[in-house]
Amino acid sequence: YQRNSQTAHSVTATISNAIVPQNDNTDEDQTVYADKSEVYGWLRSTFEPIWADPKCGDGTCSQQTEYPGFGRFGCTPDCGAYTHLTTVHVEITPKYNIAEDEDDLRASFLSLTSWNFCTTELFPENAETCW
Repeated sequence: YQRNSQTAHSVTATISNAIVPQNDNTDEDQTVYADKSEVYGWLRSTFEPIWADPKCGDGTCSQQTEYPGFGRFGCTPDCGAYTHLTTVHVEITPKYNIAEDEDDLRASFLSLTSWNFCTTELFPENAETCW
């Protein structure tokens, strides 16, 4: 199967016009640069808009880096609120006895205690996400 040459040229020309830098004075392809700063400038102006980091609040929910928000996590303005919420009550009972007058020991125990909350519902195609 051979592709139509006009279609192939149209695709190639579109990509070339979008990526290949043009000489402002002649509208010809610019193939020579005076120094590396011109090359870096061309790279920035060509590819930075394509691979720009998404910003929360720009009106688009970028699935790679943004997700529905809850609390201080996620991006509620772009992705909405996380709706799969469950109220969890945690009661901590130490496996040893603490006398009423040992508040320092109780405070030490609580400061060293931690846990993770995990979900597989944020990004079902990935493994669980934990906080």
